[in-house]
Amino acid sequence: MKKHFGILLLTAALFTASCGADATQPTDTDNGSDASVQETTQTEAVDSGIHDNLGDFDFGGETFHMLTRTYDLIHANMNSTEMNGEALNDAIFVRNRALEQRFNIVFEETYYNFAQNTNDYPRQFLLAGDNEYDLYTGRMINMFTFAAEGLFLPVEDIPHINPEQPWWNASLYDVMQIAGSRRFIVGEFNLSSADFTHVLLFNKELVKEYGIGDLYALVRDGKWTFDAFSEFSKLAVRDLNGDQEMNENDQYGYTAASHQILTSFGVAAGAEMVVRDDAGLLDYIAPENEKVIEVFNRVYEMTWDNDVWHFNNIDDGTLETEIFRNGGSLFGDSTCFHMTTVMRDAPIEFGVLPYPKWDEAQETYFSRIEGCELFGVSIHYPDTEMIGVVLEAMACASYNDLRPAYYDSALRVKGTRDEESVEMLDLIFANRIFDYGDTLLVGELTTNALKFAFRANQRNLVSTLTKCEKQCDALLELYNSGFAEQTK
Repeated sequence: MKKHFGILLLTAALFTASCGADATQPTDTDNGSDASVQETTQTEAVDSGIHDNLGDFDFGGETFHMLTRTYDLIHANMNSTEMNGEALNDAIFVRNRALEQRFNIVFEETYYNFAQNTNDYPRQFLLAGDNEYDLYTGRMINMFTFAAEGLFLPVEDIPHINPEQPWWNASLYDVMQIAGSRRFIVGEFNLSSADFTHVLLFNKELVKEYGIGDLYALVRDGKWTFDAFSEFSKLAVRDLNGDQEMNENDQYGYTAASHQILTSFGVAAGAEMVVRDDAGLLDYIAPENEKVIEVFNRVYEMTWDNDVWHFNNIDDGTLETEIFRNGGSLFGDSTCFHMTTVMRDAPIEFGVLPYPKWDEAQETYFSRIEGCELFGVSIHYPDTEMIGVVLEAMACASYNDLRPAYYDSALRVKGTRDEESVEMLDLIFANRIFDYGDTLLVGELTTNALKFAFRANQRNLVSTLTKCEKQCDALLELYNSGFAEQTK
């Protein structure tokens, strides 16, 4: 029997509280982007009774050294050396200085990136076992590979970390295991899990022009479906210059980078490409899953037919974003990172929606999270007490102060245009999911087989998904066997 755990439901509750460790309450905007707006940061402590209850620890001035991967599409920094008026930067600064004082530690952060160092960069330090770094951050695929090779400690071997606390994502912790082995836990200091969440933006002016009505009400009533998206998106298609050729100067129903389309709609419809079996092992089932084939075929119909989608064959989605920003599309794909950066000063009025449900019978609006950065502790790490205390306290403090800076300020104030979009964002964050076929197998499926098939309008999906079956099975077997070996 297959257990449908390959898709992960990320439940999110939005709270603002203090961990009792000199917590602060920052406001507005983000860090890590040139588009960030300078705002005043409030530093008055607000204690609503949520604490980490760790007690007193003195680590004698030890350095807590983090090796962090930087990437242009996420807020990566775990440390800040000075306040600059940007809410996320300042929240990180205040959080870390409070933790330094509380536990007598010093934060230090070293950065690497895939362009200069490759995503495999941490491996050399993990194999050396010299414990130069206390915490490693990296791309999900690479971190899973390191874990399968036995280079990371199991989470349960790190004291003081309590996965049941609200600052750890319980659903992610439960599902991100293979063969019963857990090597990762995602806390509120990990902003990439929000950055990589996909949403559907809509142009309010075009909605009004074509008499589409209240899309928010449609979502609330459970009627925002594939059929509704298809009906509305066709209304907006216009050959504006009359040259009988559709290009970036015309108007579309939907814009998105070609490799994001099948998976964004597929995840929203609950079409699973990878599941977990009774032994906890990952199993690639896409070619035989009739729901996947049916959903993907419907996506082709909604986008390719009637010129609804602006065709593009490049991986960079900048042009698609610009078309939507400039009023050239009714709907547009966006990540939350893009929404809080490049869309923040958009000249059009836009709203935010989840991707549509498959049909009205589907109970939940699922929103795709395109993987996230993961954090690992070396198997050779000598002082698990310090790492556990610091991570637990950091996650709690981020839950209270960093998360509100991201959700309530960067998204709600700067990234959206109305309170109803805030309501939609709450719905989206409460029901984020991912499919291992879109994360661990991204190089085989999302950015390879599915991308090229979609660009070519090639609809023999069983053939497409079968051709890469051996590669997918081989890669999953590496993870399955590696994790299983560590549970013996």
